[in-house]
Amino acid sequence: MKRTETLSQIFPESKIAGLFGIAKATIARMRKRGEIPFAEIGGHFYYSEAHLVEWFDARVQQTMNGESP
Repeated sequence: MKRTETLSQIFPESKIAGLFGIAKATIARMRKRGEIPFAEIGGHFYYSEAHLVEWFDARVQQTMNGESP
């Protein structure tokens, strides 16, 4: 039986900043405060599409509930 696994896309910090339309420094601050999920590999920071979708959905829900993210 052949097993196929798919990986979500992985983005560098500069790409995430561009996708959200915010400065790379803002993403770095969020990372340092533990506000956004990431992985560090070889001194570079990467972000998983799957984790970002979960994170974003949670922020949307908080906003809809009148909570501060």
